[in-house]
Amino acid sequence: MKQADTRRWSAKQRLKNGSSPVLAYTPLRPEPPPELRRDKDACAEWEGVVSRMPEGWFPRECWALLIGYCKLKTRQKIIDEFLEKAYSDKNEKSIKEWLKIERETTDTLATLSTKMRINMGSTTNRREVKLPDVVAEPGEERDIDSPWAA
Repeated sequence: MKQADTRRWSAKQRLKNGSSPVLAYTPLRPEPPPELRRDKDACAEWEGVVSRMPEGWFPRECWALLIGYCKLKTRQKIIDEFLEKAYSDKNEKSIKEWLKIERETTDTLATLSTKMRINMGSTTNRREVKLPDVVAEPGEERDIDSPWAA
């Protein structure tokens, strides 16, 4: 695969070569933006997500969604702490409120991961997944590879 030329050419060179310049360059694995660098957990989440996906998966236009995803992911830990405290205090009203916040956060994370195509449902083509031909009888074990291993 030919790598893109990232040089900026002058107008004279463009006319001479008959080609147009590359106007913007997006790094293949972007570093965490400044607004995330204050939060080490969000920064680590950014690096983890970016490193798991193929190079060039996150263009600059997608960074706002990824920033929101990383911030929400780290806030989910805080929500869990408050929920545990509500359970230990046996405060039903507080438990309901925190469960609602937890559900909304999870829904938002699911939506963002789908929009950025970083969840399994977005990256796996279900038509290409081959299910095993033989189904094990109840109580019988089969040594069959997972259909999602492909």
